Amino acid sequence: MKVQVRDVSPVKKTLEIEIPTDEVDREFDRLVRGYARSVKVPGFRKGHVPPDLVRRRYAKELEEEAKERLIGHYHAKAVEEQGLRPLNDPVVEEIHFHAGEPMRFRTVFEVSPPIRLGRTRGLELARPSVEITEADVDRTLEAIRGSVGRFVPVEPVRPAEAGDHLVVDVSGKTLDEEAKEFRQEAVMIAVGAEETLPEFNAALIGSSPGEEKVFEVAYSPDGQGSLAGRRVEYRLAVHEIKRRELPPLDDALAKEVGEPGGLAVLRERVSKDLKEGHERKARRDAREEALRQLIESHETFELPEVLVEQQLRRQMEDAVRVMVGRGIDPSKIEMDWKGLREKEAEMAARRVRGMLILDEIARVEGLEATPAETDARIDREARELGVRSDELRRRLETEHSVQALMDQILREKALDFIVDQATIRP
Repeated sequence: MKVQVRDVSPVKKTLEIEIPTDEVDREFDRLVRGYARSVKVPGFRKGHVPPDLVRRRYAKELEEEAKERLIGHYHAKAVEEQGLRPLNDPVVEEIHFHAGEPMRFRTVFEVSPPIRLGRTRGLELARPSVEITEADVDRTLEAIRGSVGRFVPVEPVRPAEAGDHLVVDVSGKTLDEEAKEFRQEAVMIAVGAEETLPEFNAALIGSSPGEEKVFEVAYSPDGQGSLAGRRVEYRLAVHEIKRRELPPLDDALAKEVGEPGGLAVLRERVSKDLKEGHERKARRDAREEALRQLIESHETFELPEVLVEQQLRRQMEDAVRVMVGRGIDPSKIEMDWKGLREKEAEMAARRVRGMLILDEIARVEGLEATPAETDARIDREARELGVRSDELRRRLETEHSVQALMDQILREKALDFIVDQATIRP
């Protein structure tokens, strides 16, 4: 086999490969023998079809399969011999395949760019001290108390006040040519809450069961969802006023939320959880700052298009998932997908740039993602997804995603290495 490597750019390579005639003939003969054993031809018993007849009758199929096998095998062999790591499946060009002649073809693919590392040790990072106060613990306990509270009717009946929760039927109509109508029954609205639209709060405070409130809301054009930029007329029929009744903060509450040791033990657990949460956030912030400094301090280099496109596709899928999570059907809204893609493209390129720098740091520092670390990550993600570890592993293997997971683990280790080598300031 003859191989010639050509650099199209720092991230794009071509391989020109020539396979000797005898290798081509051997592969072709193997295929002919296989066909002769398996094909059915009238007048011949299966497995006894003459090879010459097979060559004539299945000439096109034999040629296509021979080319596919030879290209796959010899491209992989050439890549390994040349020490290259393609980032994508090769594009095959200029195939020369004629009987009695060497086979020649060219492949084009992308690789990671050469990166000259700059300063990676001794970065200055802010790492605020983690201090949990009794007030922090008290706020969390109040939130826990609120989570197990129950709604009870306001008695005697009075006009609604801020802090109440109203059960209402909601009818709406868009004030435009479409005049789209919608209706929801028995909706619970927190009156006076920050998450409640000001127009709803203004209409509902002072209302009583049996009343109907009619008002308009002008939605911002910058908002999301089908009502962005529209004016809507709402009609609310008030049915009931409720208030949240909270249990006392005592040992019984602690046991109700899963702490049999009582309130004192619950306070200790809350304090520990808050501290660990703050420490994780401080570590996460330090990692983000370290990555920002790495990206900005390194010289620019060409990015492989395939990696940027993969990252951009992930970001677009994440954006769609966020919409669905908010109850928005992306197929039913007017969305400037082209504009969103252009907006996300810059972030995608920046993230790929950071990944490639971390890959090079991991290589230079001799970091590795061990099988045990990979298994632990799969176990953790399986628990979060609520599936068995072996099921998730099979899925990753089917999607050829195990290596991507190992790459992610390795980049995290590289970033942790940088943070551990940094100068931390309070």
